[in-house]
Amino acid sequence: MHLIDEFNLQLFDLEGDYMPSPTCCENATFVSTREKVFQFFDKLSVAACLNQSVCYAAMSYFDRYASRNDIPIIEECEQKSIKVFAVACLTMAVKLEKNDIFVYDLVHGELLALVQKHLLSTQALISKQLHWRIRFLNPMCFLGYLSSLLYGDQDEAAVRAKVEGFVCRFQKRAAVCEKAESLVCYIQRDITYMQYKPSIIGAAALVAVQPVENYEQRLAACRYIDADSLTQCLEKMKESYMVMVVNKLSTSYNFDGGQGDIRSITWMALLELHNLLKLKESSQSCILLLDLND
Repeated sequence: MHLIDEFNLQLFDLEGDYMPSPTCCENATFVSTREKVFQFFDKLSVAACLNQSVCYAAMSYFDRYASRNDIPIIEECEQKSIKVFAVACLTMAVKLEKNDIFVYDLVHGELLALVQKHLLSTQALISKQLHWRIRFLNPMCFLGYLSSLLYGDQDEAAVRAKVEGFVCRFQKRAAVCEKAESLVCYIQRDITYMQYKPSIIGAAALVAVQPVENYEQRLAACRYIDADSLTQCLEKMKESYMVMVVNKLSTSYNFDGGQGDIRSITWMALLELHNLLKLKESSQSCILLLDLND
């Protein structure tokens, strides 16, 4: 077995160690607190121009900790405690990404003073409860390997007819992985996805953004991918991808007049939306989208 493939397969054995508690969705307090934290992260990400991978990592830390443990109460104020805990998760993610962002770039005033007082102890508590597994395992870790199973032969045949060479095939597959990564980050707010393993989410995201015929048979080469879980997750993922693209278009263009105009939408955006609508209306399990890169 190729060394890289062997390393990728070893990741599947570790998935369970990086997942939240399977019963967390039944905890109303956790669900409510998680939504508040997500909104808090979303607000901070805009203010500090954070990469989406940073917020994804921070939310993963929160999910893994808070699904099994109570958030430590600071100065008898639950709301402040949640924010301090959230900032601790976010700063840990920032350090992992090696971004030049500091605490005072994220929070100010009274909250900043509270964070500075309790940040290190809270980070230490989180790290301990996560068993020091800070370099987290997420769906993006599986995209490269799974995309090689899904699109390897297909990409090779399609590209060879146009341009010979490995680089072109790699770039095309990388573009699909990039779209899948954006979709994975987009669906993180939906708590129902927490029931699926990261590899299942990654596989479903790839097939959702770039459908391929006989994807079940292609992924059958990986014994870790459960067909039933993938089918369930993919149905949800198709809906999420539809919503993501439509929301992206609606926020970029004002269809009722004003700053934006429907005539200014690019052909690529319209074509992608058309393909999504076609995908939803189809009774087939999978159809091939038009190649937007042609």
